[in-house]
Amino acid sequence: MSRKHVPIRFCVGCGKRSPKQELIRIRVDAKGSLVVGEQGEGRGAYLHNDPSCWEAFGARKGLVRSLRRSVERDVRQALVRKLAGTAKQD
Repeated sequence: MSRKHVPIRFCVGCGKRSPKQELIRIRVDAKGSLVVGEQGEGRGAYLHNDPSCWEAFGARKGLVRSLRRSVERDVRQALVRKLAGTAKQD
C-alpha cells in the first residue's frame, strides 16, 4: 500500500497550504515583471486561483520569501490585473 507524494505549497496571497497542482505558479521574468510561470523556470511562488488571494497579494509590499526578492506593489498589482483579465475570458 504505497501513497503517492503530493507536493504542498503556500499561497502568497492568503498563506494557506494547498496541493501544488491546485495553485497558479508565478515567477519574475528578466525584466522584473511577475508572470505566470512554467515549471523549471527559476524560483516560483504560488497563488490560489481565487481573486481574494490575488487582491491580498497585490495589496502587500516588500519581500516575497519564496522568490527571495522584494516585489514592488505596482508590479504585484499588474499581475493581479492580468490574472483578473484572464479569469474573465474563461
